[in-house]
Amino acid sequence: MKMPALKNLSAFEDAQGNIEEVQYSSKMLIMESVSAFDEHVRDFPLRHRTRAALEGISKSDVARRVAIWSTLNAEADS
Repeated sequence: MKMPALKNLSAFEDAQGNIEEVQYSSKMLIMESVSAFDEHVRDFPLRHRTRAALEGISKSDVARRVAIWSTLNAEADS
């Protein structure tokens, strides 16, 4: 028969293990989200040019938009 203190310690250790598992899962989810966002941002100029070509947007307008995006991206990196 477990003593109450040992039973409480066991419950505490179980809870601590659950917390660590949730923290790890949360960290992995955040890392996956950041990775997906990085891929989205990295591909933005190409997608933007492709959409612009399909929509008939002028090349100068596309260049202006890509320049703005590049400036914002550089500011975000610093």
